[in-house]
Formats: sequence, C-alpha cells, structure tokens
Amino acid sequence: MKKRVFYGMGIMLLAVAVFTGLSLLAPPVPVAFIRVLDEKGRPVADATITPDGLRPKKRGGHYGWSANYERSGVKAETVWTDADGYARVKYPYYVIERLETEQISFAVDHPDFCPDRPFRKVAPSPPANAPLKEKLKYLALRLARQVSARPDPVVLKRGGILRLTGYIGTKENIVTNLNAEISDMWPAGTNFWQRTGPVLWSKKAKPGTAHLRAVHIPEQGPVMFSQLVSFEAKAGETNEVALELIPGVRVAGRLDESVPRPVRGGRVCTRVFAEGHDGNSRAPIWSGWQPVSPEGEFIFASLPPGRMEVIGMCDGFVSANGKPLTGSSSSQRLPQCFPINGREESITLQMEAAASCEVTVLDDAGQALAGARAGFWPNVLWGGNGSTVFASDVFNSEDFFRTGVPADWFSIRKLVEDDFRAISDSNGVALVRTLPAGSQSYSVTHTNYAMPIDRSGGDARRSRSITLSSGETGRVTVKMQKVGTEALTH
Repeated sequence: MKKRVFYGMGIMLLAVAVFTGLSLLAPPVPVAFIRVLDEKGRPVADATITPDGLRPKKRGGHYGWSANYERSGVKAETVWTDADGYARVKYPYYVIERLETEQISFAVDHPDFCPDRPFRKVAPSPPANAPLKEKLKYLALRLARQVSARPDPVVLKRGGILRLTGYIGTKENIVTNLNAEISDMWPAGTNFWQRTGPVLWSKKAKPGTAHLRAVHIPEQGPVMFSQLVSFEAKAGETNEVALELIPGVRVAGRLDESVPRPVRGGRVCTRVFAEGHDGNSRAPIWSGWQPVSPEGEFIFASLPPGRMEVIGMCDGFVSANGKPLTGSSSSQRLPQCFPINGREESITLQMEAAASCEVTVLDDAGQALAGARAGFWPNVLWGGNGSTVFASDVFNSEDFFRTGVPADWFSIRKLVEDDFRAISDSNGVALVRTLPAGSQSYSVTHTNYAMPIDRSGGDARRSRSITLSSGETGRVTVKMQKVGTEALTH
C-alpha cells in the first residue's frame, strides 16, 4: 500500500517538474479549440470566430488584440468551425511581457443563429511562477477530471424573426433602402440584416426584450430616424413592424467663451442614448464626432432624439465635468448631457483650462534620457457604464450605415494615440499637454529602457498616477532601468 502511495506521489512530482520545466520555456504559439453548438448540443459548422481581446491570468484586465499583435506577432484571424463544430484559434502565450494568457474574447456568428461575443478560458493552468501547492491542486483536479483543458463550448441560440419596413409621411410611401439598429446587433452588424425588396428582415433577434430603431439615409438631406420601439422576440416567431421615419435633430454647438478664438485642434465626441436608457441598457447607442471650427462652432447635422452626451477638447482646454455619477472615479471625466427632442437644438459646451504634466525621464545612471515616450490615457465614462480614452471615439454611426463598413479601430487608435503623449528632449523632459484634471495614470517607454515595475497595492504595473489641477502643470521624475532587468509576472 505504501509503495502505491509513494509511486503516486512520484508521478505527481514528476508531472509538476515537467509542468514547471515546460512553463519556463517560450512554447510554440498555443491553439484553443473552440467548439460551437446549438441549444440541443449539436455541432454548428461554418460559424465564424473572430478574436478581439485577451485577458491574463490572475485578475488581469482586458487587452485589445490589435495592440497585442505588435508585441506578440500573433494576428487575430477569423476562423470557421468544421463539421464537428470545432475551430482552431491561435493566440499569444503572453498577453504582455510574462503575463500569460488565460482568456480570449471573440465574436461568433452564423447565418441561422443570434450572434454572440463571449469570453472563454483557454489556459486554465496556474502561471509558471505559481506556488507549488497551487500547481499540485490544479493537477489533482485535472486527474479527477474536475477541470477541463479545453474551453467550454459556445452555445448559439436561434433568434426571433423580424420583418421591418419604414415609411415617410404615409404607410404607402415606403423607403427602399432602409437600415436599422437593434439590441445585440454588434459585432455582426454587417450581416445581421437581409433585404428583400423594401423589407429589411432578420432571424437573429435575440430572445427577450429587443429595442429597435429604423434608419434611412437619403441621397440628399439629413439622416432620418424612427422612434425607438421595443418588442418581445421569441425564437422562430415573427414580428412585423412598420416605422415612420422623420429627419433627425440638427444640433448646432459651440465652445463657451472661456476658450480664446481662434480655436485650434478642436473636436467633440458624442453618444446619444434613447430616453430612459443608458450604458446599462441593451438599446442601440448612436455615436458621432465633429471637428470644431476656429470660431469654436460644431454641427451634428442629424442625430436621433434622446439624451446627448458630449465631451470636447482643443489646444489648452477640455470639456468641464458633467453631473457626478454614482460609482465614477476622479480619473474619469464625465460628459455633459443635453436633451435633444426638437428639429433643431443649440448647445454650449462648458470648457475649462486643461492640465499639463512635465515628465522628466532619467536613465539607470540618473542622466537625462532623450527619446523616451511619456503617455497618459485619461478616461471618459459614457452613459454611466462604458469607459474609453477621452476624445478617442472619432467614428460616426452614420458612416457605417452609409458604407456598410465597420469602423477600422486600428486606424482610429493610430489617429489619436499621440493626443496625450510626448517625447523627451535632450534634457529628458517630455511635456504632455491638454489633459483633464484629476487623478491620471501615466507610463514611460523607450527602446532600450523600461519603466520600473510598481508593486504597490498588491498588483504589478509599469505605470504611476498623479493628481493634476486645471490650468496647472504637474511634475514627475521617472528613473528608468535597462530593458530585460525584470519582467511583469503574475
């Protein structure tokens, strides 16, 4: 009996040794076998899987895959499920530095089912630097078949059927190029709808309460919208809806007089929420942005009625905080809100002097380091639930409906990524301008040097934070270390 116990322990320790040894090596690109099933457990063939994000092990955040590609070289590629419902999805072993990937996020789509965008755990094992006790526990659970090495399958649901027409004035005056947005249309917005004559239809309405708005873009004149309507979608059942279309709300805006004219480098971003809905709702959200003229003016030619949330920035100024929200932090700028329900509305965006931050960068010997990139990522909280980098939402919902082409997020990121960045000069000083006041995080990068890891608060990151004041310049000094001195680990 004792021999069996020792033999079992020997096998366990050998397994741990092999596990630890392999984890210290940089393995080939891992592959996740994602399986897609229907609600009866049958495999779904020819479903598309489009990866878009990564999460590391041990309380990691959600990282965009396009940004990771520059570091890992593993491209997020669309794949298709085979006859057994399986698809092979390659993903980076590390999300960043030595933070191992645990989960991936991806969009799943098939002509006969509602689209989905789930997360799946693709690497359930503990990280390489986990305590031995944790590794033993994982191996015991694997041997007992209480932990699966493969991700849980994705179960697609069949949707309700929707047939939609839109008309102008009278129900006989039906438009022939109708568009629409509905709950859970994204990320498969390009093939959610089918068209038969003037009828826009889909069999992908997710069961439950759905919110729908018709959109019509005439060859000339403003975009036209229907009122937002709600209905109960049930799998296999048909809802027929005819909606009246009217021109949207023309919003003429201006920056307040605190901003000297001429205004330089100005833009505003907006999200419009239907009345009674916010970022916690499944109702469609209309997005847009516009440049600000030297006179401080901007125009949104046609927006759906509802609650308009707006932020803006220009050289030396940012929009003032909107009404405080429960749960928002001092690092999140809040939009200003305006009800827009008439044919034309005028708004004035309240502005305040932006903050600046002077980041002095030193090398490991304490000498000024030129060519280092200091960057901030101030956030804005939309609709009480949905945070993005301030004024980075330079895309228009209207453009998608005009062209049918989804927003190019990689190009958008490239367009705005230098808004809150600066390069250190010969004195090692990088002056970052036009920052919202409040607590803001920053990091510094360089080809040959890395920002030391901050392990305060029980976490590890290559960033710090500073509290900035409106119209003032904060100052920090960062002493760098040689690249490779230490790596982010779990």
